[in-house]
Amino acid sequence: MLKKKKTRHHIKNKCNKGTDNEANILMLFEEKHNAWHLLFRNEDLDGAIAILQRVKQIKQKKYNHYE
Repeated sequence: MLKKKKTRHHIKNKCNKGTDNEANILMLFEEKHNAWHLLFRNEDLDGAIAILQRVKQIKQKKYNHYE
């Protein structure tokens, strides 16, 4: 059986003054880490939540338009 590789994911990005401190690191399986960056680029958790909230608002407006 192939062992899944874990990678380090910064909770607060280094480009946004995040650190390599253990409290700022999540160990994610590589496929989940790659999926995060595919969906949210280098956004931190707050940025990802903001993106998801915008998508939700757009979808709600679209569906409310048909009612």
